[in-house]
Amino acid sequence: MKNKGQHYITRSYQSNFSDKDNLVWVSTETGKIFKTSPENIFKEKHFYTVKLPGFPKPLFVENTLAGFEGDFSNVIKNRIAHSAAISDKERLSVSVFVALMQTRTKILRESFRDFFNRVIADGEVLKAEMKKRPQLKQLYSIESGKNSISMEELKEGMKSFDSQFALTTIGIAIKKPPRLIFNMEWIFFIAPDSKFFICSDSPVYTCSPAREKKYGRDTFGARAGLGHADVELTMPISSTIALFGHWNEKNKRGINYINASERQV
Repeated sequence: MKNKGQHYITRSYQSNFSDKDNLVWVSTETGKIFKTSPENIFKEKHFYTVKLPGFPKPLFVENTLAGFEGDFSNVIKNRIAHSAAISDKERLSVSVFVALMQTRTKILRESFRDFFNRVIADGEVLKAEMKKRPQLKQLYSIESGKNSISMEELKEGMKSFDSQFALTTIGIAIKKPPRLIFNMEWIFFIAPDSKFFICSDSPVYTCSPAREKKYGRDTFGARAGLGHADVELTMPISSTIALFGHWNEKNKRGINYINASERQV
């Protein structure tokens, strides 16, 4: 196969933040600011290509994601952009896309890669210590079970890490996160004139404001999952619309369109 540039932040989604020439402004971590086409950014060669022995369809993930992206774009263009009501099927399309945008990013992939590499590195250190001090082997040894893997298996798995991560994104789309997002109350905030929402390479954010205030942002105590009663989910849909999801038992699965204040934007 020829090298194929695959977007982890989709072109159609980026286009929701583009100008009349379909160009977007980009600000990098180093402070560089430039204007370009969505075709040129947030992509990597073979990001979703599955390169596993015997896997029959290397572009299975890429093509499947394209279907989800198309469904989402249609709902945004034909319904949400007009502040219209949406069907359950359309709501599901949005839920799946939001869940995928939370898990398919390069930032998350590299975070997992770093975690597993650190596990391997720590394991090698422990292995060396056990050779020096045999008494540690009994202290750290556990009976192997069906839910455990050896260090050698982990190392072997890391050789195909990118492909394994790509396949995981499809699993996410049919599991719990979309169902949780589907059942939340949704509010679509509409930006006032001259104010704009922005997107990023990690556009979905979940938090618990009360716990962040109590424990501090990015601390263990402040971590918020989609199933937590006090979780708030935000994702910019376009430069003028942002999704806010939360749990509200009195209006479960509701949907509202609200004109946002400048402060809210």
